[in-house]
Amino acid sequence: MTRALLLAAGIAAWWLGLLAMFCDIPWRAPLRPTLLYSLPGSAFDEKLGRSHSLDEELSIDAAGPDRSALQTRTGERIDATQQPILHYRFGRLPRTLELSFLFRRADSPDDVQVVGLPWPVAGRGSFDLRRVPEWRGEIIEFGLSEFPTAQSVPPELGFRPFSLDVVTLESPSWQGALAIKRCDWFGYWPWALMSISALGPDATAPRGHSLVLMVTLGLAGSFALLAIGAGGARRWLRLGVVLAALAWLALDLRWLAGLAMRHAVTRELYAGKAWSERQALVPDSDVRAAALAVHQALDGIDRRTRVFVEANSDYNRARLVYHLQPLNTGPANITGYGSEEQRRGAYLVLYGTDAGPTYDASRRALVQADGSTLAAEPVLEQGHLRLYRFLDGGTP
Repeated sequence: MTRALLLAAGIAAWWLGLLAMFCDIPWRAPLRPTLLYSLPGSAFDEKLGRSHSLDEELSIDAAGPDRSALQTRTGERIDATQQPILHYRFGRLPRTLELSFLFRRADSPDDVQVVGLPWPVAGRGSFDLRRVPEWRGEIIEFGLSEFPTAQSVPPELGFRPFSLDVVTLESPSWQGALAIKRCDWFGYWPWALMSISALGPDATAPRGHSLVLMVTLGLAGSFALLAIGAGGARRWLRLGVVLAALAWLALDLRWLAGLAMRHAVTRELYAGKAWSERQALVPDSDVRAAALAVHQALDGIDRRTRVFVEANSDYNRARLVYHLQPLNTGPANITGYGSEEQRRGAYLVLYGTDAGPTYDASRRALVQADGSTLAAEPVLEQGHLRLYRFLDGGTP
């Protein structure tokens, strides 16, 4: 019995040590925070969007012109080192919105620092601001921003009314660390559009240590203690295989739960709509509108005609190429503007205020950054979209 108790105590201590290490909990940290600064949602002022106070919560009724909302608290003096654990509670927050935490420091009041936050679990979220190098010194303003999930949610469908209930900044503790891991390991994380988005880094917000690694080390250490302390290595080997299989199943179920949460957002946006409606509901409706304008301007051209595409970001360029199909497109970051022969009869799409060369009407030419020119004439100018046709291979 004594041997069994010692084994149980050793295994418990091993798991407790791993938990402390993976949760970044100092061994001398208290169970509960010793410093706590809590504000009701009604203590925050709206900066973007429309809201009103209801009892102690702040009810956010509408988004701002850019389809996002922002609430801030000024006039505070928070010691960043002493109170780095952030907790926040929302009511009815739609999964179509992402969250960011914003703050200003006394030593650089003109600089706004922004960090992505994990989506709250059952309305409650937690984050360790010690992961953010800029969280230091004296904090004079902080707040929360909510906005449609980038590159996943159509901006016009992202917002629905919700409430900000409580925001808390507190000192490190076991209680706070476990709440942070609850969000890290079991919360909803939107698609990050990364090639590795399963067990690897699948979110832009800074995250802590991996649950997979902790479970792996925990099982390995437990098995080693059992094999050494209980004898009968073959029997414990069989038990270890069973435990490893169960742990893998549990981790797989956790991954499937995360996948189900992501699919729930997709269903919320597109379920019950006709395919024609779904096709129009894209997260980059402005890029799609630009592509449709190009299609209309080039209606009837020979499908072999080259169309070079340049935009103000890699994402917009790639999406513009996608929306321009089945035109014979070439992204300018790969193809450049082609050779003189390739430019003969070709077109150039520029999207974004800073994208590509500028047009000199007096010379009927596109002027590149190095001063060289390409003979062209404008076909379409519409907001951030410009469409040109190269003249005689683009050589002036």
